[in-house]
Order: sequence, then structure tokens, then C-alpha cells
Amino acid sequence: MFGKSNGGSRLSILILFLSLILIAFLPSLVVGRVGSASGLASRETASSIAPSGLPSTFEDTTAADFGAGTLDAGGYIAETANGEVILAPAFGAEFSGSALPTGMSIVPWAPGGTATLAGGVLTLDGARVGTDAVFGPGRAVEFSATYSGASESIGFGQTLQTPPWAIFRTNIFAINILASTNNGTERNSTMAGRLLGSAHRFRIDWTLPGVIYSVDGTPVVTHTNSPAVDMRPILSDMFVGGKVLTVDWIRMTPYAESTIFLSRIFDAGSPARWVDLSPTAGVPEGTGLSIETRSGNTNPPDETWSDWAGLGTDNAISSPNAQFLQYRAALTTTNPGLTPSLEAVLIHYLAPCGDEICNGIDDDCDGQIDEGGDALCSDHDACNGQETCQEGACKPGSVVNCDDGNPCTDDTCDAQTGACSNVVKEHGTACDDGNACTKDDACSANGQCVGVEVVCNDQNACTKDACENGACVFTP
Repeated sequence: MFGKSNGGSRLSILILFLSLILIAFLPSLVVGRVGSASGLASRETASSIAPSGLPSTFEDTTAADFGAGTLDAGGYIAETANGEVILAPAFGAEFSGSALPTGMSIVPWAPGGTATLAGGVLTLDGARVGTDAVFGPGRAVEFSATYSGASESIGFGQTLQTPPWAIFRTNIFAINILASTNNGTERNSTMAGRLLGSAHRFRIDWTLPGVIYSVDGTPVVTHTNSPAVDMRPILSDMFVGGKVLTVDWIRMTPYAESTIFLSRIFDAGSPARWVDLSPTAGVPEGTGLSIETRSGNTNPPDETWSDWAGLGTDNAISSPNAQFLQYRAALTTTNPGLTPSLEAVLIHYLAPCGDEICNGIDDDCDGQIDEGGDALCSDHDACNGQETCQEGACKPGSVVNCDDGNPCTDDTCDAQTGACSNVVKEHGTACDDGNACTKDDACSANGQCVGVEVVCNDQNACTKDACENGACVFTP
């Protein structure tokens, strides 16, 4: 294409460059918008219950965190952001090391051309890098890259010196990025907007009916001149010196059908109550992700550990309280072009364990809930009746009533036994006999309240004198 061919003349190259100038100013056949990642549903951050007390946390959020766990052959630790667990792609490179992954090779376009890895980024300057193996159609390549200079290309190709290819590229003047397909007949479409100089996520779906080009999750153009011969994922910056092409990562489908990721062991340092586990995940349509936990008091796990159990309501951890916890994530897909991604895991726990109380929780981490029953609710005062523990809450008892209805006794209850005592008050102690027509009520020697009758006499023989409700009434 724009590489060095084995034959041809300078005139042919000049004609090709002039053609590219015209192409750069042609409008795109289809203009899309920047959106979410291709085929991905909205990021799902599961809500969690708010545990009582001040919970501690464990987190898996980085490639190192997830890397401390265990993957089977169907799993892969990606670095789209900080780190994620996804299904294994047919080919993938995160460029996090200091050397190209096994199965990739560098070819300088000219003396001094380099491909360097540093800070999790592949930087190309006058060189191309590709897989050693080639692949047929029916797959996609996705990558995050920053185009900045002339004649930079990423996608499917063989050598990029000659067709075939299906790539995102810049032209000789680096005005903008083109979607370019060549199966012997070339077609180019200029991308809308200014994409140079900043990182974007690109995807090329290569099928025999056509090649679909997407930018930042949105399909922008489809070319029907799809190459039918084998090609490889390839990345290229043609000119030595000047602006360079940087690539964060690149992956090629199909993805594995399923994987089980086993997390590292989380150690609370003492028996703990594991409260909840909140995952952040991307789950495109046609994919699935589920999480289970188990717990125990040995490390590594042995037969004494609990069985795997799914999360409960509000992502509550249903595994028994113990010192250690582990989770496992099952990722699946029915669409080989898409994968779920486990991006973060947040675990709340309470440790160390405390005394058991009546609250429906295993506070002392012995595997039992509210053991001790009604005794957990006792206020140690028998006069308040028997408190009970019911459905994780203390219920009051019936208060002992020691009132014997006699105002000339002191009525008390023994807090230890709940027995009543009714002691006669001292003789002459003021009391109330409940009769408004008596006065000077006082307790007698035998413990009775006795008053002196109120005398009503108006000295009128023609009236009937009486006391009613404490008042004298004189009726003619």
C-alpha cells in the first residue's frame, strides 16, 4: 500500500500519493457518532446493602489484583482500563511487558525503525508489527490507539506493501483517519470529527459479505469489497522520526465460550462476618456473568470450607462467617464476537466478631444466629417479665403488677425473683380511703385506711342534711 514494494517505479508511487490526497478530501460514506463500546450494554455496578457498623473492604480493581487469582484456558486478564477479567480472545496483546508477546514480530520500514514497549504502550516509529500467524475472515480486531502522524495503519493485512487489507489508517498528509479496504479494489472512507492526537477505541469486523468499521463503539461505515484471503492483525508507522503511533492494546475474536475465574484468598485476620460483594461488570447481550463465594478458616482451602454459594438479595454474601473468603466468577458468551468483562469487585466485611446479640446476625462468627435465645434480651429484672428474642428482635415481657389496692401497704417487686411484697405502713400514716365524705384519713394499726365522717348540719329542722361527693347538701 504505502510500504516499500519490491518493484514498481517512482512514478507509480507519485500517482498513488496523489490519489490518496483526493481520497482524504472525499466525504465519508457513512458518518456515525461516538458512543459506548461496541456491542456493550451499559456498565453494571451492582448495588449493595449498607451494613451496620463500619465495615472494612477488600477490592479487586487492577490487573495485578485479578492476576493474583487463577484463570483457566478460557480466561484472560485484559487492561482496557485498570484491569479486567474477560473471555480469552483468539489473539490478544496488552503491551504491559518490556517485549512483544510471543507470536508477534517487528519489521522496520527503514533503518532506525523501532517498536518499543514502555508504560503499557507499544510505540511504533518507522516499523510494523504483526502476528506471525495469518487468519481467515469471520473475525474482528479491536484496539485502543492514538494516531498522530502520516501513513499509520492498524487492522488486518499481510505486509501492507500490497493488498489485501482492512485497516484504519492515515494518509500521507495525516489530515484525519480513514477506513480503508482493499481486496484488489480499494475503497476508503474518511472518519468524521478530529480523531488524531487522542486515544480512541477502534473495531474492524471482517466477514466475507463486508467489513464493518466502528469507532468508540459506534459502527461508522461498511465496505463490501471484503478480502477473502488470510490476513494477520498488523500495526504500522511508516516513517522513521517525527510523530509516532501508540497502541494500548489489541485483541482479535473469536472469544472463548466460557471461563471460571478463581479469585485470590481474602484474609480478614480473624473470624469475620462477610457482608456483601458488589461487582462492576460489562455484560453485552448474549453474554453472562455470575459470582459465587465460599469461606473457611484455613489457607489454602480444604474440606472444612463451605460449599460455593450464590449472592443473595442486594448482593449479600451467604457464605458462613469465617476468617477467609474467596469468590469465583463464571463468564459465558453465545456470541463469539463479544465477551463480558469483570472490571471490579468490592467486598464489605465486619471483623473482628463480637458478642452475640438478638439481631438475626451471627455476631460471634460461630456459624449460629441468635444462639442463647431469650437470654440475649434479658434486662435481669424479673419485675419486667420475661423478654424474648423473636425474629432477630427483642420483645418486652409483661410487667409484674404488685398493687394490692390497699393504700396502707407499700407494694414492691423483687427484681431477682419477681415476687411481690405488700408491707403495712406505720399506724397514723396519711392515706386516702377513697371516700370524699370523710376527712383526716389515716392508716389504722391493722393496715386499713380510715377517715372521720364529715358532719353536715345547718341547724334547720326543715332540711334534710347530707354529704354528697364531699359537699354538704341541705334539701328542704
